[in-house]
Amino acid sequence: DRWENFTSISINKIKIIKIKLNSIQMDTIKIKPNLLKIDTEGAEFEVINSGKKLIKKYKPIIILEFNKYSFNKAKKILSSYNYRAYKFDGSTKILYNISNKDIVTALHSKNSVNFIFYNMKSNLLDKKNFLNKTII
Repeated sequence: DRWENFTSISINKIKIIKIKLNSIQMDTIKIKPNLLKIDTEGAEFEVINSGKKLIKKYKPIIILEFNKYSFNKAKKILSSYNYRAYKFDGSTKILYNISNKDIVTALHSKNSVNFIFYNMKSNLLDKKNFLNKTII
């Protein structure tokens, strides 16, 4: 129910595996992720870089916590993998392209700010529904 309330996307079956990465490379883990949540206090680029094979192969949705030191570098590498960055509006349940204003707001926010990265070549979401509910 929480996922559907958050995204308006219905899921019949979901399996969540939580793995805490310390010093091992993400590509060495034998998982097929649909979603990655990355919150590494400035090491987001390193995490993405360590999992580039996994990210390129499975094209998971990536929720990335904004960090002023690593965000642009992380966004650049994800863009090279055909990902686009979005912000989620909980009140309208729509994904919007991020703007420079969103980055400035994140820079000055006292709360953590997450952005969603979605690979448009991914088959995780029904593209017709996804595009109808998203301004891109």
